Amino acid sequence: MKQNSHIYAWIYIPGTVVDYPVLQHPTDAFYYLEHNPDGTEGFPGSIYTEYFNTTTFQDRGTVIYGHSMKDGSMFHTLHNFESPDFFNQYQYVYIYLPSGEVLVYQVFASLVYSDVHIMAQYQFTEDAHVLEYVADLENARSMSANFRNEIQISEKNHILVLSTCVGVNQRTRYLVNAVLVNDPAMDREQQLSVLGVAS
Repeated sequence: MKQNSHIYAWIYIPGTVVDYPVLQHPTDAFYYLEHNPDGTEGFPGSIYTEYFNTTTFQDRGTVIYGHSMKDGSMFHTLHNFESPDFFNQYQYVYIYLPSGEVLVYQVFASLVYSDVHIMAQYQFTEDAHVLEYVADLENARSMSANFRNEIQISEKNHILVLSTCVGVNQRTRYLVNAVLVNDPAMDREQQLSVLGVAS
């Protein structure tokens, strides 16, 4: 954050190389698509959110973008979730905040999806948008899709969407979707319910 004040969080995903700062430019939604965390222009760019999201992770849906680099860096290893074995073994995404708080998300779906702009399509400004989005994921099942069916998403959940490229296909994106499971606003019963665990 001393290097670049646009850095506002850190993302770590076990089993992948994803261990990066998360950035957001306040006025240019696509700035970090082709700018690095040190501010230099070019690839690999940064792991970033657009200004349609807040930087608090309290939105109903937060979309984080990153390139799928041929050298295996950035969000390339999100494609590991295409493997059912990997999907079953590695279930969690960790977001570290400047306050010291760690947000834990459990992956519930990974799949190839359309290149629709998710924040424009769903907005997540109303509870119903969460359920609409999840329903569309389920309807878009493909050969590479994996779902954790025991997790029941409600309109009160906070969803994290990790979005990256699918080769040179400009009309699709690969999405890893996760639900917040340690929301401080949720009591233990609610957290266990999200995890599909009986108290």
